[in-house]
Amino acid sequence: MNHFSSTSRVMPAFSASATAALVASGAAKGSLLAKVAGALAAFTAVVGPLTSLLSGYAGVRASLNVMRSPRERSVLFRQVRVMAVGAVVLIAALLCLILPVTFWVAHPFAVIVFGSLVSAVYGVWLLVMITRYTKETRSVRAEEERRRPELFHLPPQQQSRTREYRSQTTLLGIPLVHVRYAPPASQAGPAFGWIAVGDRAVGILFALGAMAAGGVSVGSVSAGVVAVGGVSVGIVSLGGVALGLLALGSLATGVVALGAFSLGWTGAAGAIGVARDYALGRLAIAEHANDAAATAFAIHYHLSAVFYLLLVLVFVLAVGPVALLSWRTRRRESPTAGSV
Repeated sequence: MNHFSSTSRVMPAFSASATAALVASGAAKGSLLAKVAGALAAFTAVVGPLTSLLSGYAGVRASLNVMRSPRERSVLFRQVRVMAVGAVVLIAALLCLILPVTFWVAHPFAVIVFGSLVSAVYGVWLLVMITRYTKETRSVRAEEERRRPELFHLPPQQQSRTREYRSQTTLLGIPLVHVRYAPPASQAGPAFGWIAVGDRAVGILFALGAMAAGGVSVGSVSAGVVAVGGVSVGIVSLGGVALGLLALGSLATGVVALGAFSLGWTGAAGAIGVARDYALGRLAIAEHANDAAATAFAIHYHLSAVFYLLLVLVFVLAVGPVALLSWRTRRRESPTAGSV
């Protein structure tokens, strides 16, 4: 994610004589600006963390449903603690961005560099940790199956259905549905299908996993046409650190970006909005910052409506599929459950 590419294009505008004209602070220049800035602040302060909390809880429950040894559970809880610490550090960094507006107005270059740095560091950290933890979870499962086989001994029919489901129906040779409920072998590839679910998942239409890629992808790290996740890359990108043509997130970078810290090429709106052309927010940095042209841009592209639509989409995609997976794993682990 090249967060600095957009920044470098904005920077030449900050000559000593032009800076005052390009940096505007204050919550409102008209009712639309007040509404957008307030809504984006609510996303950062309430909806974003709440969505992450609900999604994270459902994800942990889904994992616990298939953990059979104390060691597996211990590893899972350790991973959750580290992720929680990372989330707290990210929130602290966001507060450092969005609260001292007066300071950042006097140092516009510094706020762009700091926001871009937070995006890059958190994005790389999460990618590294999720990759490591996915591998670790697979390795621990394999070791525990060798060390304590009695914990994993099930009748063949139940063993098959509690681990994995792959539909017999295919389209173009690809299963319609491929779901992995438990960690696979260390060297196994991702779950793959038109709809795919697993620790690593690639779905033509939909993918859900710690690492997911597909048409619509949901995961801690996700890539797709529509991507939702802690770190997401897509045409429409939604999440903590979001990179896309249209991006919504706590730290959003795109052609049009909406978020607590939004870095856009054409437009940006949020607590801090930085763009080449149009920016709206408590602190806005652009050729047109919190002015009539910026407001007209927001009205023309219905940014207020787009924001609320994307906000609902984040909640539905981040919480719904994970909650369903948690319910399915619990049901399938039951000895009396059906085979599908």
